[in-house]
Amino acid sequence: MSKLLIKEIKKITRAKEVKEERKARSVDLIFYLENTKERNRAFDDYIKFLKKEKTKHTVKKSSKSSLGVLNINGYDGDIIFKPLVRKGSGGEAFEEQLVNDLNAHFGGESLDKLQHSDTIADIKKEVKLRVSKGLEAKGLGKRNVRRTPAFDNGKFTVMNNGPGVPVDVKILRNGSTLYNISVKFTEAFYIYQGTVNEFFMNDNTKKGINEFFGFDGTQMGGFGPEYFVRTSKRNNTKVKNNLASLIKQGLGDTMLLVNKVSPGRNYVHFVRGKNHRVSISDLNDDSYIYPIKDQRKYAAVKVMGLVNGDKYKIEYQFRGTTPSDRGPRYLRINLKHA
Repeated sequence: MSKLLIKEIKKITRAKEVKEERKARSVDLIFYLENTKERNRAFDDYIKFLKKEKTKHTVKKSSKSSLGVLNINGYDGDIIFKPLVRKGSGGEAFEEQLVNDLNAHFGGESLDKLQHSDTIADIKKEVKLRVSKGLEAKGLGKRNVRRTPAFDNGKFTVMNNGPGVPVDVKILRNGSTLYNISVKFTEAFYIYQGTVNEFFMNDNTKKGINEFFGFDGTQMGGFGPEYFVRTSKRNNTKVKNNLASLIKQGLGDTMLLVNKVSPGRNYVHFVRGKNHRVSISDLNDDSYIYPIKDQRKYAAVKVMGLVNGDKYKIEYQFRGTTPSDRGPRYLRINLKHA
């Protein structure tokens, strides 16, 4: 029944991927959608279908999914809907699939039999990788190092940011690392998040940090009087260089960047050191969003840019993460293919 059920659910929900997880007496079916919004839509669409067909079903709470898991009459396993991408961070399923495909290829499997053959072909082309004995891919999941920010003498530095940080997957030969890979499976994602609130509150740094990003410090008083500061006129050339430097640091040191948007659409770059090619354009007054008391609780800088030859919409967000957060607690740098 599972093959027919999989075909039915994929057709109704437009799921991108499906995974079968075998248990002792049943098989769970996990359907992956592009993001959380699509996951929620797919779940609702399939529930509507079951009701229309008058198929008996139940939804039970489970740690496997925030929506719960679905059980339908006549199938013993759980049916689960998950996003490939959460909060723009990348793609957990894609990471696992890529590692499996790489190891299959390193073991002799031909590319045409692999799910992500297009991505592996682009990786091999970018780094001129030849399959040989001893090659292995390892997924590292969420073991990324915490990269705290520092701001001193007008310079913003991402700490704990040495070679291979942040890394999702490693390619090794005989146990030695050949390439550290940052993996994304989405059109939009973030490359850095760090706590910056203290820089905007401290009298010794609040003027400098605002001028670094080009903010009018008087308008940052919308977060509260403690964030108000008088700043000099924005120097667009200097601010563009500052913004570019954060992209370079956020992308990481000596990194193989693998961003798959859809089948056949991969952005693969290998960069030594932090020598990412970054240029920022379209910086003007309209690039800036400021907090407004009781109306808007965040600030942002929105620009266009070229990153390693690819065009992006870039947003530097300054906000909290919970309703009780006040002020520009976190800096998050978002990229979206333009």
